Amino acid sequence: METGLFSTVMSVSGERLSSALEKKEKNFDLRFEDTFHLKEKGFNESEIDCARAAFSNLIGGISYFFGQSKVISRDLDEPVDYWPAELYTGVPSRSFFPRGFLWDEGFHQLLVAHWDTSITKATSSSHFPIPSPPLTLYSVVFHNGHWFPLQL
Repeated sequence: METGLFSTVMSVSGERLSSALEKKEKNFDLRFEDTFHLKEKGFNESEIDCARAAFSNLIGGISYFFGQSKVISRDLDEPVDYWPAELYTGVPSRSFFPRGFLWDEGFHQLLVAHWDTSITKATSSSHFPIPSPPLTLYSVVFHNGHWFPLQL
């Protein structure tokens, strides 16, 4: 009897995996129609397939980032590091442009909010980070001065 990783992988492969994926796809299709009601709005199957694919890519493009951006203002001569921050956001192109934009996120969330409000709350709050103590003069000026990055 196989044990360990091989056993785990084999338990979710072949027919068992195919069956589980088909079930998930059917559930996604039902939830998509329940959420967006495209059939009752008169869209044909080809248009609905396109919408499902686009929405699936939108959800699949939500990514987690952590790090520091370099920022500059008219009050600084050189760029400085923004405080370390997390960002949970959709990205316009996972392979060519994997970073989030606040502007884009607002449009993404117009659809995602209908699907799952907890995703919308998490991504939206992620764009407005609060610096961790100890606060520096820099973080206080920019945070209290209502500056925040449009791109991280």
